[in-house]
Amino acid sequence: MNGNTASKLSAEYSISPRTIRRDGEIADVIIAIGKESEEAKSNILSGETRISRKQLQELAAGKEDDVIRIVEQIQDGTFERGSRGTSTSDDDADSGGTNPAGMQPWEREFGKMTDDFRYKLRGLAKTEDTTAVRSALRLYIDMLEGLYRDII
Repeated sequence: MNGNTASKLSAEYSISPRTIRRDGEIADVIIAIGKESEEAKSNILSGETRISRKQLQELAAGKEDDVIRIVEQIQDGTFERGSRGTSTSDDDADSGGTNPAGMQPWEREFGKMTDDFRYKLRGLAKTEDTTAVRSALRLYIDMLEGLYRDII
Protein backbone atom coordinates (compact mmCIF):
# COMPACT_ATOMS: atom_id res chain seq x y z
CA MET A 1 0.00 0.00 0.00
CA ASN A 2 1.48 3.32 -0.98
CA GLY A 3 1.96 6.16 1.50
CA ASN A 4 -0.76 8.33 -0.01
CA THR A 5 -3.48 5.68 0.37
CA ALA A 6 -2.33 4.82 3.89
CA SER A 7 -2.39 8.52 4.83
CA LYS A 8 -5.92 8.99 3.48
CA LEU A 9 -7.22 5.89 5.26
CA SER A 10 -5.46 6.78 8.50
CA ALA A 11 -7.09 10.22 8.51
CA GLU A 12 -10.50 8.75 7.73
CA TYR A 13 -10.32 6.08 10.45
CA SER A 14 -8.17 7.97 13.01
CA ILE A 15 -5.34 5.43 13.10
CA SER A 16 -1.72 5.70 12.06
CA PRO A 17 -0.57 5.13 8.48
CA ARG A 18 1.85 2.54 9.88
CA THR A 19 -1.09 0.53 11.26
CA ILE A 20 -2.83 0.74 7.88
CA ARG A 21 0.30 -0.58 6.13
CA ARG A 22 0.80 -3.37 8.70
CA ASP A 23 -2.83 -4.43 8.38
CA GLY A 24 -2.42 -4.44 4.59
CA GLU A 25 0.56 -6.78 4.94
CA ILE A 26 -1.49 -9.09 7.17
CA ALA A 27 -4.32 -9.07 4.62
CA ASP A 28 -1.80 -10.00 1.92
CA VAL A 29 -0.61 -12.97 4.02
CA ILE A 30 -4.18 -14.17 4.51
CA ILE A 31 -4.73 -13.90 0.75
CA ALA A 32 -1.52 -15.91 0.19
CA ILE A 33 -2.74 -18.56 2.63
CA GLY A 34 -6.03 -18.68 0.71
CA LYS A 35 -4.17 -19.29 -2.55
CA GLU A 36 -2.57 -22.35 -0.96
CA SER A 37 -5.72 -23.53 0.81
CA GLU A 38 -9.12 -21.86 0.92
CA GLU A 39 -9.96 -24.12 3.87
CA ALA A 40 -6.96 -22.89 5.90
CA LYS A 41 -7.89 -19.28 5.13
CA SER A 42 -11.51 -19.91 6.20
CA ASN A 43 -10.33 -21.57 9.41
CA ILE A 44 -8.24 -18.48 10.26
CA LEU A 45 -10.97 -15.98 9.41
CA SER A 46 -13.62 -17.92 11.33
CA GLY A 47 -11.39 -18.21 14.39
CA GLU A 48 -11.32 -22.01 14.22
CA THR A 49 -7.55 -21.77 13.74
CA ARG A 50 -6.26 -19.08 16.04
CA ILE A 51 -3.14 -17.43 14.69
CA SER A 52 -1.69 -14.40 16.39
CA ARG A 53 -1.18 -11.05 14.74
CA LYS A 54 2.52 -11.43 15.47
CA GLN A 55 2.64 -14.72 13.58
CA LEU A 56 0.91 -13.13 10.60
CA GLN A 57 3.39 -10.24 10.68
CA GLU A 58 6.28 -12.73 10.76
CA LEU A 59 4.78 -14.52 7.77
CA ALA A 60 4.50 -11.21 5.90
CA ALA A 61 8.20 -10.61 6.47
CA GLY A 62 9.15 -14.22 5.72
CA LYS A 63 9.35 -16.45 2.71
CA GLU A 64 6.66 -18.12 0.60
CA ASP A 65 7.82 -21.46 2.03
CA ASP A 66 6.78 -20.22 5.48
CA VAL A 67 3.21 -19.66 4.26
CA ILE A 68 3.17 -23.14 2.73
CA ARG A 69 4.48 -24.63 6.01
CA ILE A 70 1.76 -22.90 8.06
CA VAL A 71 -0.94 -24.07 5.62
CA GLU A 72 0.33 -27.66 5.89
CA GLN A 73 0.34 -27.44 9.68
CA ILE A 74 -3.22 -26.08 9.73
CA GLN A 75 -4.40 -28.82 7.38
CA ASP A 76 -2.75 -31.69 9.26
CA GLY A 77 -3.71 -30.34 12.69
CA THR A 78 -0.17 -29.71 13.93
CA PHE A 79 -0.36 -25.90 13.89
CA GLU A 80 0.41 -24.45 17.31
CA ARG A 81 -0.74 -20.98 18.12
CA GLY A 82 2.25 -18.95 19.17
CA SER A 83 4.73 -21.15 17.32
CA ARG A 84 7.01 -19.17 15.10
CA GLY A 85 5.99 -20.78 11.84
CA THR A 86 8.78 -19.02 9.97
CA SER A 87 12.24 -20.34 9.30
CA THR A 88 14.70 -20.02 12.15
CA SER A 89 18.43 -20.43 12.18
CA ASP A 90 20.17 -22.86 14.48
CA ASP A 91 21.45 -19.85 16.42
CA ASP A 92 17.87 -18.78 17.22
CA ALA A 93 16.99 -22.24 18.47
CA ASP A 94 20.09 -22.48 20.66
CA SER A 95 20.05 -18.97 22.07
CA GLY A 96 16.37 -18.86 22.88
CA GLY A 97 16.23 -15.58 20.88
CA THR A 98 12.80 -15.31 19.31
CA ASN A 99 12.14 -19.03 19.27
CA PRO A 100 9.14 -19.76 21.54
CA ALA A 101 10.81 -22.99 22.63
CA GLY A 102 13.38 -20.81 24.41
CA MET A 103 10.72 -18.75 26.17
CA GLN A 104 10.02 -18.98 29.86
CA PRO A 105 6.72 -20.73 30.69
CA TRP A 106 5.31 -17.50 32.11
CA GLU A 107 6.10 -15.71 28.82
CA ARG A 108 4.10 -18.26 26.85
CA GLU A 109 1.24 -18.07 29.36
CA PHE A 110 1.22 -14.27 29.25
CA GLY A 111 1.16 -14.30 25.44
CA LYS A 112 -1.71 -16.78 25.37
CA MET A 113 -3.70 -14.83 27.97
CA THR A 114 -3.19 -11.57 26.12
CA ASP A 115 -4.14 -13.04 22.74
CA ASP A 116 -7.25 -14.66 24.24
CA PHE A 117 -8.21 -11.38 25.93
CA ARG A 118 -7.77 -9.38 22.72
CA TYR A 119 -9.86 -11.90 20.81
CA LYS A 120 -12.65 -11.70 23.39
CA LEU A 121 -12.48 -7.90 23.57
CA ARG A 122 -12.77 -7.60 19.77
CA GLY A 123 -16.00 -9.57 19.92
CA LEU A 124 -17.33 -7.42 22.75
CA ALA A 125 -16.34 -4.19 20.99
CA LYS A 126 -19.08 -4.84 18.45
CA THR A 127 -21.68 -4.63 21.21
CA GLU A 128 -22.53 -1.89 23.67
CA ASP A 129 -22.54 -4.29 26.61
CA THR A 130 -20.24 -2.47 29.03
CA THR A 131 -21.03 -4.99 31.78
CA ALA A 132 -19.55 -7.79 29.65
CA VAL A 133 -16.50 -5.65 28.86
CA ARG A 134 -15.98 -4.92 32.55
CA SER A 135 -16.33 -8.64 33.35
CA ALA A 136 -13.78 -9.53 30.67
CA LEU A 137 -11.36 -6.90 32.00
CA ARG A 138 -11.78 -8.16 35.57
CA LEU A 139 -11.11 -11.74 34.45
CA TYR A 140 -7.97 -10.62 32.59
CA ILE A 141 -6.74 -8.66 35.62
CA ASP A 142 -7.35 -11.68 37.85
CA MET A 143 -5.42 -13.92 35.44
CA LEU A 144 -2.53 -11.42 35.37
CA GLU A 145 -2.48 -11.29 39.17
CA GLY A 146 -2.41 -15.09 39.27
CA LEU A 147 0.50 -15.15 36.85
CA TYR A 148 2.26 -12.51 38.93
CA ARG A 149 1.86 -14.64 42.07
CA ASP A 150 3.13 -17.73 40.25
CA ILE A 151 6.29 -15.97 39.09
CA ILE A 152 7.30 -14.76 42.56
